[in-house]
Amino acid sequence: MHQAQAIETTDPGVRLRQLQSLAPLPVVARRLLEDLDREDLSLGQLTEVIEMDPGLTARLVGLANSAYFANSQPVYSVSDAVGRVLGLDLVRNLALGIVLSGPFDTRACSHFRAEQFWFTAMGAATLAVPVSSLLDQREPVAPEWAYLGGLLYELGLLALCALFPAEMSRLLQASGETDVPLNVRLRAAIGIDIMEAGAVLARRWRLPEGIAVVMTHYDDPAYRGPHWRLSAVVGLSASLALVQYQGQDEPERRAPWLDALGLAESEILPLVERNQARVDALRGLARQLAQS
Repeated sequence: MHQAQAIETTDPGVRLRQLQSLAPLPVVARRLLEDLDREDLSLGQLTEVIEMDPGLTARLVGLANSAYFANSQPVYSVSDAVGRVLGLDLVRNLALGIVLSGPFDTRACSHFRAEQFWFTAMGAATLAVPVSSLLDQREPVAPEWAYLGGLLYELGLLALCALFPAEMSRLLQASGETDVPLNVRLRAAIGIDIMEAGAVLARRWRLPEGIAVVMTHYDDPAYRGPHWRLSAVVGLSASLALVQYQGQDEPERRAPWLDALGLAESEILPLVERNQARVDALRGLARQLAQS
């Protein structure tokens, strides 16, 4: 895990260099990324990669046994998790989300809420799949990329909390006292926001272009560059997941993404209502991820 470092400068360039000095991509993550576009990937090949990391194996088996995935029979192995419960794409994406979050030790950032982080990541991933199915299929967004984007969109937050724990803790603590979005306050206070940190990580780890775009633009509904629809799907899904975590709906916050994607509120609400039935189970899953 990356250890916190003392910061004695407000120079954004120095902070960026600290982000760029992060450890290289874990071996398992590199292997999983190499397999993302493989259509011939087998259960055995994926299992072999995941089982290179015993901790990852244990976490995935634990997740497959959680109430969120509603499995009636105990899961004892990665191959069971893939074959009987989660499926190959979902296990691969979950494994990537867990492995890529692993280098960041956020324990020194006292106001970082790991349970909220995982709730919104898993919630955004889950909602991004049906949201992507609502789009004009002349410009489709692949559901597996929407799910992975939802899992990874806020990795920049982990990096900032691990590297600059005292400053991030103060800013996170103040979140309940202001309506100013966190990214806006981060830019004003430390010169770097979550999206910029995400962009650095994506370059450092050579993540796929679409995922890099999501991490760099998820909070910008006006973005219209490459992969903008994927980014907008994740941005909308993240806002919906946050509503379910907080229990307070603010439709005006998702309006820019709805407008960008050409969707109506009436199309989104049934998705949210269906997912609402799983919120308690999702909280348990997020708690499990936060504690492991």
